[in-house]
Amino acid sequence: MTAGSGCFYAHCELLCPDRKSGCFFRAALIPLTPREKVKKEDSKMLNTKYMFEISVIVCGAMLLTGCVERKLTIVTEPEQAVVWLNDEEIGVTPVTVNFNWYGDYNIRIEKPGYDILNTHQLLKRPAHDVFPLDFFAEVLWPGTIEDSYTWTFDLEPFQQASSAELIEQANQMRENANNELGKIAVEILEEEQK
Repeated sequence: MTAGSGCFYAHCELLCPDRKSGCFFRAALIPLTPREKVKKEDSKMLNTKYMFEISVIVCGAMLLTGCVERKLTIVTEPEQAVVWLNDEEIGVTPVTVNFNWYGDYNIRIEKPGYDILNTHQLLKRPAHDVFPLDFFAEVLWPGTIEDSYTWTFDLEPFQQASSAELIEQANQMRENANNELGKIAVEILEEEQK
């Protein structure tokens, strides 16, 4: 017995004497009968039909995917104050901005004639934004979920301190500083004596 690719073709000739050439694949050699042609065309039509149906389902699913819109509105009394959110100016009140993340936000609000307001607010995460519910809300839910939050701040009018109050505050700060420095100096002297 011989070995190699020629051996394969030699054995094929013995197994299939009605072959027309050296190709072992029947479909490449023998033409299809009319019945086989109809069967093959029907299967192509079925494949095309199934592909179309799958495409429609996929496109429909993509159009029906969910969405979460997150909006934060900041209102001040009085209005027309400039607002910074996490050190980024976002506009004049009342102002609405979109946001992506929940958590602690630093807020700075300024208006001429009013005290500058520096504060922070915690924006808590709703239940639909916690794993694994967030996947369903943002991907599978067929509508839009809107998270809207409103923060309201009252601004205090700016009051110029009198010179007597300023002098009293300065003396109080000097006394506190001297007391702290005196305590530190005593501690240093005690350590040096040891």
